[in-house]
Amino acid sequence: MQIQGFQGPSRVAKGGHSRSGGEMSTCTSLNTLAHELKGLDEKELLATSGVEYMGFGANKQYSGFVLIEDDNAKPRCTHDLLPMNNGALKNMVGGLLKHYGEAARKKELAFITDGVPSPGYTQVTLSGTGLGLYFETSTGNPMGKLTGSL
Repeated sequence: MQIQGFQGPSRVAKGGHSRSGGEMSTCTSLNTLAHELKGLDEKELLATSGVEYMGFGANKQYSGFVLIEDDNAKPRCTHDLLPMNNGALKNMVGGLLKHYGEAARKKELAFITDGVPSPGYTQVTLSGTGLGLYFETSTGNPMGKLTGSL
């Protein structure tokens, strides 16, 4: 008796898209995030931005950062909110750029979503680095001291 397995066509996330599962990618470089967050006023820094996605469940793909400047005016696109507000995000992005410098400018920021959630802390990574860095969710300050280089 011969048994054949069937394997359907594989789906590959296209450039600029990130599969959901282990991370929520902003699909945006640190440099672009810093530029987007620059000049926000105090009220806008208290709002929480998100990441647009397409599809649902196993087919969910993140496609881009959505700057939300007012929590009462949500975008029409489907999106997941970031685990921190714009002020904390701005502080975190600034800290990453200051520590890792030019090597980090073009790296995309992603929030790690699998594993046991840490109360008060958020784990992030930069595309292609394998880093898992923890930051305070309320302030965007690193948990401990940033070390190493890219």
